[in-house]
Amino acid sequence: MNKGGTVSGDSIGGLPRTAVEDLLARCKAASYGVIIWAPPSLTFPNADLTVQAISEFVKEINLTSRFAGLSWRP
Repeated sequence: MNKGGTVSGDSIGGLPRTAVEDLLARCKAASYGVIIWAPPSLTFPNADLTVQAISEFVKEINLTSRFAGLSWRP
């Protein structure tokens, strides 16, 4: 999918579409947002693409707000 494209269907990544849209709205409304992931929990095929998607999300949202991405090892 290209940036700016649309996603059809009632779910996105196995989550209800409304939940994803609500999360995105809260991220955009935050004064300062942070997304945290734990590398040891990313034990599925192509997990590196998840980290890349997170990084791209942070880069894109920082065009209009303040957001950070942090890798955390418990």
